[in-house]
Amino acid sequence: MLTSITPLGERGRHNRWAVAVVSHAVGGLLGGITTGAALGWIGSPLVVRLGDSGVLWALVVVVVFALSLEQAGVKPPGLRRQVNEDWLDEYRSWVYGFGFGYQLGAGWLTIVTSAITWCVMAGAVLAGSAIGGAVVMGTYGLVRGLSVVAAAGVRDRSALFSLARRLERWSAPVDRLATLVMAAVAAISVTRLLV
Repeated sequence: MLTSITPLGERGRHNRWAVAVVSHAVGGLLGGITTGAALGWIGSPLVVRLGDSGVLWALVVVVVFALSLEQAGVKPPGLRRQVNEDWLDEYRSWVYGFGFGYQLGAGWLTIVTSAITWCVMAGAVLAGSAIGGAVVMGTYGLVRGLSVVAAAGVRDRSALFSLARRLERWSAPVDRLATLVMAAVAAISVTRLLV
């Protein structure tokens, strides 16, 4: 995706890159908000039953399970589909930008590459309300929606190849960062339970 929605690619399709980027970010935000609101609403009776400490324990269990899967190299469950690249040639940039962003922001509509996605979705459930879930997943969706900004400097083929190499180099550090974030969430939750 990051190598498809670039200034170079948009120029080749006779579109404006800024329109695709804004549409992608808005789509990501709305995809996250709608998924999060639904999950928060579904989780509200569960959160009432669990209480504060039960919610924290549930979060710890989810995160530790996700970390275990990540460390074991087990691929997280989910759909095995990516966004439809044919849209790039069939629709206007605001349509595919929004559509791609929405699918990515929702979290579960495309390939789930990291267990952190399921942790964020569990966090939306455990937020215990539609508004809380929307905030959790909306943040996730906005971050995913803004990911195309990384391609801002791609104005020719060499810059495109450079971006692809940079993304490959950053893959392992980003995976480690996701693992650290999950571990920090678990540690903070356990600390709050023990204090």
